Amino acid sequence: MLIFEALDAGHGDALIVRYPGSQDFQRVLLIDGSAASTGGHYKESYKPLATSILPRLLQIKEERDTRKKTEDLHSGKEKLIIDLAICTHVHDDHIVGVLEMFQMLAGKKVALPGIEKIQIRNLWHNSFSSILEGVD
Repeated sequence: MLIFEALDAGHGDALIVRYPGSQDFQRVLLIDGSAASTGGHYKESYKPLATSILPRLLQIKEERDTRKKTEDLHSGKEKLIIDLAICTHVHDDHIVGVLEMFQMLAGKKVALPGIEKIQIRNLWHNSFSSILEGVD
């Protein structure tokens, strides 16, 4: 089953897509990561990575860990593997949360509790230069 989840990202965007892999485990994609913090209609600064995105990823890991090994080969593994993180474009309300997550995973920024339970295998960044590859 293909599952799309739109996460509360303030005025930005953050999506999780899950689908069955070729073996008995679920693939996870993260699309965009919202801004570092947002104001908008919230009374206080809202930090989507800390309050929405990471908690949902950790919840997916917990859900996966309760399944039997026959249902999901990744059940009980140390980390939730995000097969692909996608940055659709470089506006702050799409990319900053992903950048923060990578900085935390690399130890270059103070990590949020639970971030050590996440692993990102691949990053796809939609950049203007990749569209014009080979063009002077």
